[in-house]
Amino acid sequence: MENGLRMSANTGTKSDSRDPSDESLMELVRRGDIRSFRKVFSRNLEMVIRYSTALCGNPEDAKDVAQEVFTKVYVHRNTYQSGMKFRNWLLAITRNSTIDRLRKQNPTPMTDEMLEMNHASHNSCDLKSISPKPDDPLDLFLRISSENREILLLRVVEGLSYAEISTITGVRPDNLRKIICRTLAKLRSES
Repeated sequence: MENGLRMSANTGTKSDSRDPSDESLMELVRRGDIRSFRKVFSRNLEMVIRYSTALCGNPEDAKDVAQEVFTKVYVHRNTYQSGMKFRNWLLAITRNSTIDRLRKQNPTPMTDEMLEMNHASHNSCDLKSISPKPDDPLDLFLRISSENREILLLRVVEGLSYAEISTITGVRPDNLRKIICRTLAKLRSES
């Protein structure tokens, strides 16, 4: 921390250490404080889009999901419980909203393989323009299952604990450790 500034875990942007936490802001949002909501929105928008993109594979759909998510946060602000980590609550809403959107786009039950095909079809143009090499990290990352990609993103990129990821995904913490270990081993062996 320098001169009262710290890096925000959610967005990577500098914020003043005297800024209220998202949890404190949500208490104000619950009372209808729109300025606090705007601050929560601006702090967390990138994270919501990043997570939704990892789940659905389409940045444009992820932006639409983000709008839905923050609308739900405001409309259902009174369901936020004091003492609950806001980020976990927000990521759970994001996950559910993204899955709902995928279900609406494809009303038949989606298997993991179908999610992968959906992800690949949305990213085919982007991936061709990038022209990944066989050992390109993006190419390797896209080869792992959507569930494992989601868990790895939450752990490595968002920095969540196994307990927090468990709350969001419903996967037990001991299983999460195994999934991450196996996924990292697979990535290492393929690189």
